[in-house]
Amino acid sequence: MLWTPSGKPTQIHALCRHVQNTGPQLPNFDALQAYAVEQPGPFWRAFWEWSGVLGEPGDTDLVLGERMQDARFFPQGRLNFAQNLLRRRDDADALIYRGEDGSRRTMSFASLAQQVASVASSLRALGIEPGDRIAAYIPNIPETIVAALATAAVGAVWSSCSPDFGVNGVLDRFGQITPKILFTVDSYHYAGKVHNVLDKALDVAESIDSLERIIVFSHVDATWRADDARVQSWESLLHSSAELEFTPRAFNDPLYIMFSSGTTGAPKCIVHSIGGTLLKQLSEHRLHCDIGRDDRVFYFSTCGWMMWNW
Repeated sequence: MLWTPSGKPTQIHALCRHVQNTGPQLPNFDALQAYAVEQPGPFWRAFWEWSGVLGEPGDTDLVLGERMQDARFFPQGRLNFAQNLLRRRDDADALIYRGEDGSRRTMSFASLAQQVASVASSLRALGIEPGDRIAAYIPNIPETIVAALATAAVGAVWSSCSPDFGVNGVLDRFGQITPKILFTVDSYHYAGKVHNVLDKALDVAESIDSLERIIVFSHVDATWRADDARVQSWESLLHSSAELEFTPRAFNDPLYIMFSSGTTGAPKCIVHSIGGTLLKQLSEHRLHCDIGRDDRVFYFSTCGWMMWNW
C-alpha cells in the first residue's frame, strides 16, 4: 500500500509562515528552498528562532571566507547540544530498546535526564573538561545515548566505534584523537551468539596512552572482570543527587569526531560542530521527515556509522 499525504499542514509550511512574518513571502517549497540557498544566513537564523533552539546566536549570521570551508555560521553563537535534546523531563518514553535476545527496556525523558546528570557530574569529577575527547567502543544501547549526551553536556567531544570492529580498526580511529575516557561493554549479542568486547577494549587501551579511565557497562555478563586499574563500572557513575548542568560552548566548537571508511588508506577524522550538527539534524528531522512531538523514530544502526549520530 502506498503512502498518500493527509493534506495536514507540515512543519515546512509552519516555517514559511514564520519567515513571512518579518521577511519575504514564501508561497511554496520552491520559494523556501531558493531563500535558503540565496540567503543562508537569514534562513538559518529564522530556522533557529522557529525551532526554539536554546542558546544565543549572536549578532552575525554568517562570515564568508576565501573558500567554502572557511565560512562560519553564527561565529558569536553559544549553546549546548545536550541541553537542547533534554528539555523534556516527563515520564513519557524517550527510548525504547529491543535486544536480539528478546529483552525490552524503556527509559523515560525524566530518567534519561537524570542519568545524563549523573554521568556528566562523574565525568567532571574525573577531570573531563570542554574539548577533551571521549571514545566509545559499544553497541547501540540506551547507555550509549546517555554517555554521548553526558559528553555533550560537559562540552567534551564524542567519538564511537562499533563493537564488531577489530582492535586494529579501532586503533586506526581512536589512536588519532587522544581520548581520556573509553566507554565499552562486556559483550553483545549478534546472530544468536555472544561476542566478547571487553578483551578487545583492553587491548585497545594498552596502545592509547592518553586513556585515563575505561568505563564498562554490564550488558550481557554481570560477572566480568578486568585486570586494569583504570577500569570502573558504569554503575559507579550513577548517583541520584546530581544536578543537570550544561557547559555553554561556541557554535563552531567540535561535538563529534567521525571517520571515513578507511578503504583508501587510514580512516580520516571528520569533525562536526555543535551548532551545525544541531541545526542540520533539526532541519532534517522536522522539515524533511516532519517528525513531531510523540512521534516514534526507528533507525537500525551500529555506533560505527554516522546514522547512529543522526
